[in-house]
Amino acid sequence: MANVRSALRAALMAMAEEDLCAPEQGCFLVNAATEPSADPPTVDRVGGTLRLVESAITGALERTQTRGELSTDKDPARLARFLTAFIQGRHVMGKAHVGRAFMESAVSNALTALD
Repeated sequence: MANVRSALRAALMAMAEEDLCAPEQGCFLVNAATEPSADPPTVDRVGGTLRLVESAITGALERTQTRGELSTDKDPARLARFLTAFIQGRHVMGKAHVGRAFMESAVSNALTALD
């Protein structure tokens, strides 16, 4: 479990660092999804991209489970959906200038889903 936890922590904190360094930029997916005037093709593309992200995370967690690094009582698809939503929410929090301590705490709490 240490390998998957370390890799996820590193990835999530790298994304958080980007949000902390340039919160005014935000995330294109979040910006496009939350823009009130977003046209239907944009909304469809955002949804498709989020499904791809979720699918990639699901595959990674399934491989992790096969290697014995994730308990078999965990559902990789459910965890992937949670992590996809967490990542997008974390981008929003970055735009809100919540700070490094908040981001580190949020990432640590999210990783408990792997326990």
